[in-house]
Amino acid sequence: MPSTLAEGDGILIVDADLTIVQANLPMQSLLRMTPEELRGADASRVVQRHLAPLLPEDGAPGQIVALLEDGPCPPLTLDLLIPGPGVRRVSVTASTVETATLALRLLVFHDTGEGYADPARSTHGESSMAIFAQDRDLRYLRVCNPEGPALLPDFAPGKTDADIFCPEEAARLTGLKRRVLETGKIMKGELPLTVNGAVRTLELTLMPMRDSDGGIYGIWGVLLDVTDRRRAIEALATSERQLATLMSNLRGMAYRCWIDRGWTMEFVSEGAKRITGYAPGDLVGNRRVAYGDLIHPDDRERVWQKVTAGIAVGKPFQMTYRLITASGEERWVWEQGRGVPGPRGGVAVAEGYITDITDRVRAEAALAESEERFRSIFSTSHAVMLIIDPKTGAIVDANPAASAYYGYPLDTLTAMRITDINTLEPDEVLREIRKATDGGERHFSFRHRLADGQVRDVDVFSGRVVIHDRALLHSIIHDVTERRRAEEQFRALLDATPDAALLIDHGGTILALNEVMAARFNKSVGELLGACIYDLLPPELAAVRRDAVEQVLTTGKPLQCVDERVGMVLENIVFPISGGREDTRRVAIISRDVTRQREFEQIRQEAFDRIEQNIEQFAILSDHIRQPLQVILGMTCLLEDEKGTGVIQEEVRRINEYIRQLDQGWIESRKIRKFLRRHELV
Repeated sequence: MPSTLAEGDGILIVDADLTIVQANLPMQSLLRMTPEELRGADASRVVQRHLAPLLPEDGAPGQIVALLEDGPCPPLTLDLLIPGPGVRRVSVTASTVETATLALRLLVFHDTGEGYADPARSTHGESSMAIFAQDRDLRYLRVCNPEGPALLPDFAPGKTDADIFCPEEAARLTGLKRRVLETGKIMKGELPLTVNGAVRTLELTLMPMRDSDGGIYGIWGVLLDVTDRRRAIEALATSERQLATLMSNLRGMAYRCWIDRGWTMEFVSEGAKRITGYAPGDLVGNRRVAYGDLIHPDDRERVWQKVTAGIAVGKPFQMTYRLITASGEERWVWEQGRGVPGPRGGVAVAEGYITDITDRVRAEAALAESEERFRSIFSTSHAVMLIIDPKTGAIVDANPAASAYYGYPLDTLTAMRITDINTLEPDEVLREIRKATDGGERHFSFRHRLADGQVRDVDVFSGRVVIHDRALLHSIIHDVTERRRAEEQFRALLDATPDAALLIDHGGTILALNEVMAARFNKSVGELLGACIYDLLPPELAAVRRDAVEQVLTTGKPLQCVDERVGMVLENIVFPISGGREDTRRVAIISRDVTRQREFEQIRQEAFDRIEQNIEQFAILSDHIRQPLQVILGMTCLLEDEKGTGVIQEEVRRINEYIRQLDQGWIESRKIRKFLRRHELV
């Protein structure tokens, strides 16, 4: 692995359980552990097992473990035995990064530049190397292994690559070497080769060997085992990629900055774009804009005082303030950080984390405004309102209207429970409260007892509200005592009237009806209560009746209408019953079956017409009889039989009397008919 902290600070990232989440390449090198071994390991054990041997001072491992614990800790400066450079003075600092789902602890090992070398350390690297020579037939002439295990263990003069490597590897090597012999050019590259049964990554350099005339008579070659270096490079790339992924997934911005008025950034994560609208490169070194210039002018001095005060006492700092983003938008941010000691003491930079809390600030402001608006409405409303704790039934708050209605002073009312007012048993009241709390029922009908002992019928409309993170029940109480009495009287009227009677609300829902009306639909009263009257009528008639009800509700005046169905004639009276609110308006319908009455009227009219016809026929008949009698009377005068003539004349006079009586009856019938018409008896 690459050597130690000279290549950069060692970074160890752990979660709240002290489980290692990530370690960069210098840290892996210092601990001599692979990324796979580190990831998921217990940080305390790793420190004790792998870092403790490098710490000459007793108690130093425990101090490092203490830094891993959550909470403010001062930075450590201690000696660390680093393989290669020797004993170095290292500064160890810790900081916490809050993410949306977890808190991460960052441990940074920084070489201060002080210390002394380890004389026992060899200046040679750890990589194995082999130098070889081959003739034009690519037979090995000699091999030199300066250090490490032999890379060509089966070497013997006269052997070829086919004698040492597998066919595929030998063919690849032979092809490269022949190109050098043909072109005379130096070739370099990396390739995998099997050495001692293991596949290793080797760096190969091939050079032509020339005689005094410039002719190529063989090749020189150098094999360098770069397996560990390649793994280290790959591990570094993986570590950097993982760290970059971790940083990019943070909703906020991790940073390292100078402690100056401009807060000059040395490093910012990708979250800078989301927070400020500027890319990280725009902020680092104040290349395009200084972070300090983005802080709202009214907050800059407060931020400066907060940060410098925390650094002065060696403690982390936390604060909220406003930023002006690249688009000119004002955003709220929350920042947490701490100072990092410099190589010569003192604090030169700060490290920390910044996240956007604009939505939360706006939500809190909106909540405060909503609560203030609710308080204003609650206090000034004429409606009776109570705030109830659904768990205990305690009256948490009440408005002045409630105090006036129940007759208790506010301080007395808010010291009571709803069970002190409701006439139901306490357990039953709490069950009803739970129905409202669970989001089920919202409308209840209760009986409440006032301070003077009166018991009133009330409709209660309840809903769940959250005040200061406390789930409560907001109830609005309407006194419906008089309405209930009126409804009871109306129901009594329904039962007493022989006509069909119905009470519906503004939407057509049946609220009450009598048995006569239920029989019209061939159903019981219980089956019809709660149904919509318009669903029970034919579509055409339902539309007409809906319009009639709407007209009555709009004008406030009764309306008469007639339904003529198959075999029935109904006379209806629709009249409004006003309510306290628009949605409580009701309509009563009285329906009388006049089918038999219409039939009787028709029969009576037909009889009268027949009588009138008979009267007219009597008048005609009397004229028809009188004329023949006059002829008969004239003819009798010609007879010589006086006795017979006398008899005939007497009978004619008697018949004329009958006719006169018929005429008198006809006159009287006409008088009766005029009287009946005048008094509308027919």
